[in-house]
Amino acid sequence: MSGWSSEGRGRGLRTLLPIGVILTLAAVGGAAAALYLTKPPPPSPVLSGLEPPPEHLNFGEVWEDAQFSMILPITNHRAQDIEIKRFHKTCNCSQIEPPSLTIPAGQTREVRLILDLAPRKAEEFGLAVRDFEVGIWPDAPGETEGKDKWWTIRGRVRSAFSI
Repeated sequence: MSGWSSEGRGRGLRTLLPIGVILTLAAVGGAAAALYLTKPPPPSPVLSGLEPPPEHLNFGEVWEDAQFSMILPITNHRAQDIEIKRFHKTCNCSQIEPPSLTIPAGQTREVRLILDLAPRKAEEFGLAVRDFEVGIWPDAPGETEGKDKWWTIRGRVRSAFSI
């Protein structure tokens, strides 16, 4: 004979039913929360009409060179052509070629940066490896000067000679 009576089974079902409902609601709520939390954020707005790809702003680790050359692609995200009259820079350690150019709407053009990576400060002489950084920004309609608009070109420079 079984130890369960019809009255005992009724109490068991009455206890299990609310627990089942609570667990179901928790699972549905958790799934909804997971969907909400893993939803990709909306794309961030372009801060400037002209943008180089971030991966082109770091030249990595290179040997000291007074004429180090690198290519910097610049994309025009605006709906109209942008004329860059010239480039400003935070030091006299760089040249930009061409010095002016027009980038058609939605297109990319390349400029060549020629960086003087020779030591500039007394404390840099004798270091085996040192950090290098220069800020540049275009003189173009709608572009403003300021650290939030600079493109910071950086990398690490290995000295040819160290003491």
